[in-house]
Amino acid sequence: MANSIVEPTHKKKYLINRNFAFLFFGQGISLLGDKIFDFTLIVWIASVLAKGQTWAPIAVSGLLIATSIPSFLFGPIAGVYVDRWNHRFTMLRMDGLRALFVLSLLLITNVTPLPFRKNGSMPISFQLVGIYFIVFCVSLCSQFFDPSRFALIGDIVNEKQQSQASGLLRASQAVATIIGPPLAAPLLFSVGAEWALLVNALSFIVSFLAISQIKVTQISKPVSNSKAQQEFVKGLTFVMKTQSIRVILIAAFIAALGTGSFEALYIFFLTKNLHASAQYIGFLGTALGTGAILGALFAGTLGNKIGAKRLLIIALLAFGLLFIGLSRVTNIEIALIIIVLMGIAQAIFSVAVSPIVLKETPKEMLGRVVSVLTPTEMTTMLLSISVSGFLASTVLANFHATFLHLTFGPIDTIFSVAGFLLLISGLYAGISFKWKKI
Repeated sequence: MANSIVEPTHKKKYLINRNFAFLFFGQGISLLGDKIFDFTLIVWIASVLAKGQTWAPIAVSGLLIATSIPSFLFGPIAGVYVDRWNHRFTMLRMDGLRALFVLSLLLITNVTPLPFRKNGSMPISFQLVGIYFIVFCVSLCSQFFDPSRFALIGDIVNEKQQSQASGLLRASQAVATIIGPPLAAPLLFSVGAEWALLVNALSFIVSFLAISQIKVTQISKPVSNSKAQQEFVKGLTFVMKTQSIRVILIAAFIAALGTGSFEALYIFFLTKNLHASAQYIGFLGTALGTGAILGALFAGTLGNKIGAKRLLIIALLAFGLLFIGLSRVTNIEIALIIIVLMGIAQAIFSVAVSPIVLKETPKEMLGRVVSVLTPTEMTTMLLSISVSGFLASTVLANFHATFLHLTFGPIDTIFSVAGFLLLISGLYAGISFKWKKI
């Protein structure tokens, strides 16, 4: 495959070069739309469609499962095609499709009158199935978009600046997490879910226009289905034989067993453990995003001083301790402070992973490697989300216990276990990387 031509840089620029500046801008807008969209759907299901129902955690988990399944089913093989296809054109196609899919969700809101609706709205079961299906399709497109974006960074950014590029993109994601969630609940309760859908669809269009301005030369190569399977096996073999990447894969697998519970249950943690209204869900997202942007901005400097591998280990251990601490909190102000710190740890982990993977992986295999790492993490998240939602809705729904003068309920018990899994992940990475020899 012919490599792309990286735009030369004659002087240091904060956004590195023209191509990366367009990528940064487009992804920033797209991520903002995603955050508004994601939080709106969660609040919509938990506080409107399933309000007061014992199956509400399962309904929210179903949304997250629909997001995760494409990563499990299609993510690994998608990387093979990404390595062969033109990265920029792939991203353009996926943005166009995602905009259309999100707009189609308007059919199950109250915006468009349809003959099969009763009293102006569709049955809740139809709405849930429709939401799950569209979210599944959007996530499927992301399986091709995300590895393409990762590989495109290698095409348009010099190796010495790739950590900076990773940090900047992580920071833009954090900014979206700060701004987006507080807008979600007000939009939903004041003007309806359709406006969040329109904002997200528009963000994909903006991303499309920004990516179209990136100038990079890359030749696509056709690949047959049988060849795709062979290439995937080759990528998987590379991951398992490369010690650093294998450790990241296993550590991320263990960590995702814990973090999935937060994704599935944080809205119920807010209402049941922190005793706050669901309308305050945006503050949790803002706290996480604030921490993420702080972590992303300082991770590069810390990584240069102590090394990316040490940084990764510290982030996992800190995340685990903070998660356990969060499980014991009943005050929203203290919870927000802890979530800010969790956001810092999470961002540092993400930023630390990128330079390790980029350094250890040949450019022509980046798509395949990312499409092994990401689906593995997402599949584990799927398992964690499913189990957490099921336990909170059934087995642990009425659970209450006291141990060492500490009271445990369903949500905080699940969060405590999740924190210990993150600690195990950090310990595994520390032992495998042989801390003193890093």
